[in-house]
Amino acid sequence: MKILRFWDKSSRNPLVILLFIGIVLAAGAVIKAPFSVPSPIYLDDARAFLRGDGTIPVYSKIGYTAFLIIALKTAGISTVFLGQAACYLCVLTAAYIILLIFKVERRLVFFTVLLISFHPYLIFNIKRITDSNLAVPLFLLLIIAILHFKGRTVGYRAIFLTGFLIGYAYLVRPNLSFIFLYVIFILYKNKNIITRKKIYGAATIISLALILTAVISLLIRGRVVLLTSDGAFTFFSGANRYTATALKENLNTVQAVRKPLQEHGIFTKPSRVKASVFTRLAVEYITEHPFQYVYLSGLKIVTFFRPDYRKLATSSTIRSTLLLAIIQTLIALPFPIWILFRLRFGSAGGKDGWDTKLAVPILILYVLPFAVTSVDPRYRLPLDIFLLLDAAACWSCHRRSVKVKTGRDTLICESDSI
Repeated sequence: MKILRFWDKSSRNPLVILLFIGIVLAAGAVIKAPFSVPSPIYLDDARAFLRGDGTIPVYSKIGYTAFLIIALKTAGISTVFLGQAACYLCVLTAAYIILLIFKVERRLVFFTVLLISFHPYLIFNIKRITDSNLAVPLFLLLIIAILHFKGRTVGYRAIFLTGFLIGYAYLVRPNLSFIFLYVIFILYKNKNIITRKKIYGAATIISLALILTAVISLLIRGRVVLLTSDGAFTFFSGANRYTATALKENLNTVQAVRKPLQEHGIFTKPSRVKASVFTRLAVEYITEHPFQYVYLSGLKIVTFFRPDYRKLATSSTIRSTLLLAIIQTLIALPFPIWILFRLRFGSAGGKDGWDTKLAVPILILYVLPFAVTSVDPRYRLPLDIFLLLDAAACWSCHRRSVKVKTGRDTLICESDSI
């Protein structure tokens, strides 16, 4: 697949318009949106590193922190906003490319990306300290990598870039790196690549991902740390007898840690507890209550996809509680819309049509880590954007198949032949 083959004049002009709209929205967010820090640990770690107050603790993920360090060192907090605005524009560009690869009708491509450009979280996150600013573009770039690996040939440059992309995605949000499994699977299934190159490609991707992780860890932490202890923390927070209550009350399991630790005679701060202790206690609970853990996993998935009404009374961006409730409900619609479209139009195109098998494994690989460990609706944003793109492709292919049946068009919505 050659992405540049899409860059004819009819493709460039709509993207230029969309990016202009995106620049206007991003500028408005930087000027008017209030600055907030929903994830203060990243900013605290970055500032501590720049002050020389020691290395970043093993507990923290460092992908987004590394971004903040570079931005703050360049020209302060304003550079962070500019960098996050660039990430927002990257989301729009990546979404546009994915829809072109899916051979979605050009008008539908334009209006789908336009809809995404007005997503409240994408806009207001430009002025917020949250790793979602990197997670969304990284996830969409991984999708483009998968689509590239489904093509007839895969070059060494693509293999190298994918390795670095997976490595950095792991540092930002470890669950994103699970998509790596699908990349390797697609590489293995590609009949146009010889076996030796498949082995070389898989080994190179894994090696480069590990090298990038180790190098960034060494530069920021002062030592190589491939596994952060917060993984064990979230595992335990999602596997104890307080998990269900925390999910129902807070939509996450952060508050389900101190009490069970105290019941086991551990009264130190959770950030000081060894990862092995969290893992042991979680495994003990799962072994003793397997059916309850299955129930908790289901509850996590429901929580993951439900509207987030936690900030109805505390939002500093939107004062109207009713308006905020409506917005949060709309934000949660991509998954049910995707389900509806796939059930109604998912088989459109037949054998040679648009690839209906792409979204399901990506959905499973994205959600599974949250079902096993812990969850929060805010982590759904990258998946929401992709599901909107997949739904648009599904609808476009259905429209194309209807035209084929009536003799008004030819079916060209397949993605496998790109």
